[in-house]
Amino acid sequence: EYAQTANDDVHTTIPDMDPELGHDPGAARARIINQTINVSIVTVALCVTLNGFFNQPLFLGAMQELFASPAFAKVSAAFGALPMANWEALEAALHAHPWRMASIITGVAYAVGDWLAQCSEGGGIFQFDRTRLAQCTFIGA
Repeated sequence: EYAQTANDDVHTTIPDMDPELGHDPGAARARIINQTINVSIVTVALCVTLNGFFNQPLFLGAMQELFASPAFAKVSAAFGALPMANWEALEAALHAHPWRMASIITGVAYAVGDWLAQCSEGGGIFQFDRTRLAQCTFIGA
């Protein structure tokens, strides 16, 4: 299953090509390294570009004006109170119906987990098996 390398100075073995996949594991490793380098380059370029944009005086002035506006203060206060109101509603529901809420929470967790698993298997965000998702949700609940 493993082939000896041609160089006698190096006593390592490399796996043969996988006949089912038809590719060399070394090539897959190189592809992952190349993708990591590409992501790093794009991330650095994006950070430099956004840093340059966000430090422009025009943008900074607009943001200061926005933060000083009364409308922003109202929206900020509303969104600041929203998590606490939701948490209080969840606690009240857990107190009133503990088994039902536990079932709903675990069912949603299983559904999200299965959906993420199907997305990572290469199906895409909207291409998932609804039957499998329903089964996982039912099992989780």
